[in-house]
Amino acid sequence: MKAEQPPLPSISINGTAVEVARGGYNWCPSTGSCVSVDASIPDLKAVLVPAGSTIDTTAPEGIKQFTITNTNQDFNADAYHVPETKGEYLYNIHCEWFLDQGQADYYFLVEVN
Repeated sequence: MKAEQPPLPSISINGTAVEVARGGYNWCPSTGSCVSVDASIPDLKAVLVPAGSTIDTTAPEGIKQFTITNTNQDFNADAYHVPETKGEYLYNIHCEWFLDQGQADYYFLVEVN
């Protein structure tokens, strides 16, 4: 993959696109030098969603691993459904690509109303 940075996954909830922000990553484009970026969790604007909504994901091209986690819940919780309880929930997506091309973390924020 020739992209200079890891491509973003696509997230939608109830048909509405959700903004995804790239965090830290290690990336080796097919042309050029490898890059490592240490980044904190970006400032995000929460998207209002109904309780229990399903999170639809589309992984970037060429990945071997895609993991989504609700950072506010325990690791075994169903990360593909928004919680039933009102509040803000920060999600993390971790992607890894084949052939050691790289790995990246992404974040998005939802608010259950």
